[in-house]
Amino acid sequence: AARDYGEEVCIYDCGTALTIDVLIQGRHQGGLIFPGSRLLQRSLWQGAQAIPTDLAPAMPIEPALANNTAQCVANGSVFALLAIIRQFADQAGQRPAGQQAVHLLCGGEAERLLPWLDQRFLHRPHLVLQGLATIAMAQ
Repeated sequence: AARDYGEEVCIYDCGTALTIDVLIQGRHQGGLIFPGSRLLQRSLWQGAQAIPTDLAPAMPIEPALANNTAQCVANGSVFALLAIIRQFADQAGQRPAGQQAVHLLCGGEAERLLPWLDQRFLHRPHLVLQGLATIAMAQ
């Protein structure tokens, strides 16, 4: 990713977990790991006794208000992930003038989150495979 996208790259891999990794000048600086939307929903269903467990978790539609418990939990999980991604990108964006981080989304949930993110975020669905190919070709 660093070779193709510049000096500072933030990668958001959205799947079972949301992982955020930062590369600066091709070197991994560290990252963060959060539960993905389905894990967030499952933990709430299992941990909150007041929520009826016979309701199947709903597919998140959008980060908006909902009118039933299943959809409220689902949409809340999407809203939480979007808030994490936006907050991290805003902090990573506090760079000296002229320097801008590139924000790449990949993973199975990325396409669903992308419509609610701004133009800073680029969808690169094959980023992991491209990285593996780059490593394989270098050996």
